[in-house]
Amino acid sequence: MDFVTADFAYYKRSVKLMYQRYYQARLGAIGGVAAIIVLYLAIMREAWLLNGALLIILCALGIFLWQQLQQFEEIFAKWQAENETGKIFTVVEDEYSFIVTQGPTSYRLRKKGLRNFPSKNQQYTLMVGFAKNFFAKEPLVLVYYDLLDLKYEENFRLKRNGLNRVPRPLRAFTPSNLKATFGSLTRMIFSNLFMLFILYRIIRYLIAFISQFTR
Repeated sequence: MDFVTADFAYYKRSVKLMYQRYYQARLGAIGGVAAIIVLYLAIMREAWLLNGALLIILCALGIFLWQQLQQFEEIFAKWQAENETGKIFTVVEDEYSFIVTQGPTSYRLRKKGLRNFPSKNQQYTLMVGFAKNFFAKEPLVLVYYDLLDLKYEENFRLKRNGLNRVPRPLRAFTPSNLKATFGSLTRMIFSNLFMLFILYRIIRYLIAFISQFTR
């Protein structure tokens, strides 16, 4: 598949920008949360042990994400080597993701931030996206597929035809979508609890700030 080398060389800059934005957004969110916690400690001077533990966790997450951000070249080269073996994936679209499959290999990519690049081989399209699994170690995915063979998941097909009975606001909370997002029940529960706890603390701190400065 000689066209793979040409495609990867041509689109490398675009893919790198996608990769950087993906990690920079997460690093920015972690930095914002950490800044609020530090500010709360500086002003309110309480809950040192709890907030210290949260800062350590956030710092560890930040270091991990920063290290992943630096590994683009290695990850990009790995995907180029895999695609040069001639793998062509089948793609099924549902409401919130694309399921790409080739034999025993399968990825679920979230729609947000996903891009399709036309290949030098006009029969195929290069799909570049990020794994929907919240805990994916290497979320970047680059695969080739035939756009004309794109299929729709049954419930999504019914929804497109106006036959889906699940209200739109509730579709993000269907078991299949939640399972795809968090990978497994155990990790889903842990992720929800941790994020809800962080959200609760941040809201509480913001309320404390407002109360402090409106007295």
